Amino acid sequence: MSQSPVPEVTSLRNQHLDSRRTPWLIEFIGPQFSGKSTIADLLALTLEENGSPVLRVETDNYIYNMFPIYSKLKVSGKFREARQLIKGRWSLLHDVISKIIHEGLARGYIVVHDHVNTRQLRRGAYKEIADGAGAKYLGVYVHAPLGVLKERWRSSNIPEVKLKRLEKKHAKFLRLREELDFDAIIDTSSTPPDAAVLNIISRIMPDSPLIVKPEPTKLPIVQNVMAGAGPRSVAGGLQAVKQGSGYFLVHMHKRYQADEVGFKILGLCDGKNTIERIAELAGTDPETVRKDIEFLRKAGMVEFSGPEISGPA
Repeated sequence: MSQSPVPEVTSLRNQHLDSRRTPWLIEFIGPQFSGKSTIADLLALTLEENGSPVLRVETDNYIYNMFPIYSKLKVSGKFREARQLIKGRWSLLHDVISKIIHEGLARGYIVVHDHVNTRQLRRGAYKEIADGAGAKYLGVYVHAPLGVLKERWRSSNIPEVKLKRLEKKHAKFLRLREELDFDAIIDTSSTPPDAAVLNIISRIMPDSPLIVKPEPTKLPIVQNVMAGAGPRSVAGGLQAVKQGSGYFLVHMHKRYQADEVGFKILGLCDGKNTIERIAELAGTDPETVRKDIEFLRKAGMVEFSGPEISGPA
């Protein structure tokens, strides 16, 4: 298992798209945990692998990279202070992102951008950039029912008090959907990422030959669990997409690749299975399990409650 900034989308490769070098701005918007970043990532990778130059712009990544104190505030649970920080620096953030988008479009790139700023969308700020650069524009609204968002939210160990904020955000996005005409609307509770990507490609490249029958990917169900302290998955917000014999994972705005065994190991981390039991069920050896779990622990996807992580004395 490894961190993968450029994972391979094998289910959609080897199809040569005819982009005719047409610059596009594809703008994704939707509430947190709706799955917009996963779809945007897969779209960007699919286009790039098939001959279309792509610039991926994710607002959250710029926030974390431009303002390191923001990450520290969030980790410390100082969410109000973090919001105030970004509120005071939003003008700078917007200017930087706008210039990057404009420059990418001017150079003929397809720009794939996702964010949660409803004010900028209502103003049509980014569409104006596309128009000014002579590019085409596609607005994509990504959502899921409130109950699904709450389930994803809770499984990511976010405090219950924050659920009220999620409810308000969800209501705001519902109003936005009623007010604006989006070019595409995707419900991630019923549409897997691969299908969403094909939907969007069919709109910007109607002559594309891509035909894929996607299947949603879920963590494997654990059966015959052995009692005892062991590693426990805390990657509730994990997005996973099958890629040939492996998996593309998105967790906390970071990308990873896992093979079949590594993905199975993650699914077996339920807090009850021991290292030895996980190795038996995953069809591998305990040392491989220890190495993968240590990687998962550092990535924030697994907590460990037993002494096995250090390996044999």
